[in-house]
Amino acid sequence: TYSPIYSGAYTVGYTHFLDHGIYLDGGLGMRNAGATMTLDDTHLRWDFRYAQIELGGGYIYDLGLFSPYLGVSGYYAALLKANQRINDPTRENINYDLMEAGMVNEADLGLLITPGVRIAASDYISVYTEFEYLMGLQNIEAGETSQEAGNRGYSLSIGLSITIDKQQE
Repeated sequence: TYSPIYSGAYTVGYTHFLDHGIYLDGGLGMRNAGATMTLDDTHLRWDFRYAQIELGGGYIYDLGLFSPYLGVSGYYAALLKANQRINDPTRENINYDLMEAGMVNEADLGLLITPGVRIAASDYISVYTEFEYLMGLQNIEAGETSQEAGNRGYSLSIGLSITIDKQQE
């Protein structure tokens, strides 16, 4: 069975708040992904890196200092790196560049579901924490194959939000 790996990501984003708690947002970032698997005594590891653009929206419930929210976004991710490492005790370790070999698709499309909470530190600065579920919508295996693999990811983020233009009410 496959096991996930713990990795990192970062995103720079912009959020535009509309009336009645509705917001639109977008972001540009980089994320790492992968998995491990052990089959008999052979250990396999996949390491992927994506550049990603996100566009979506959601609803924020403003309670003053504390504001929970829920967002849904679509994403497009361009694959930058795809490596597979096979550690077999009976022979040397083997490294494959899966992109160079044409074994994986170099793009992915999917959905992000993001519940979170913002805590106002001042009129212009908020701290936020959010959980994100990433669901790729296509097979990342290239060509005609009976094998299917897709991106799935969970993340927990803590960040800082800076208001650029606060409209007077």
